Amino acid sequence: MPRSPNSLGALLREAKLAYQLPKVQVTLVQQTLPALPPVPEWKETRLVSLIHRSHDGQETYLGVFTELRNERIHARRLVPFNGAAPEGVPREFVTGDFWLKPKETPQYLDSPQEVEAIRQRFHELMEHFK
Repeated sequence: MPRSPNSLGALLREAKLAYQLPKVQVTLVQQTLPALPPVPEWKETRLVSLIHRSHDGQETYLGVFTELRNERIHARRLVPFNGAAPEGVPREFVTGDFWLKPKETPQYLDSPQEVEAIRQRFHELMEHFK
């Protein structure tokens, strides 16, 4: 499970105070960068009505989406459509959990013992950099 950002953030702040490293002098060097490739052009092609079909055959209407295509990179994007969809919008069936709303995962909170163990190990490792 992911660690709580609060305990790791507190350890990071503590480490920055305890191990203040010397400031580094930075010199900026100007150089000419090569031109970036052009941004892919996405073209609206059609509206599509998506329906999710689960492994047991249950169907869930996901909504109407605008299909965007990019011929240069052979890709397709679906963006939720906000307007009133006309009748006769083609339907597409999709499968897999990707299409469903993300499920909430419980936040893992570090116990005080875990935070102390992390702190001790950090200080032990920082001794190698002195």
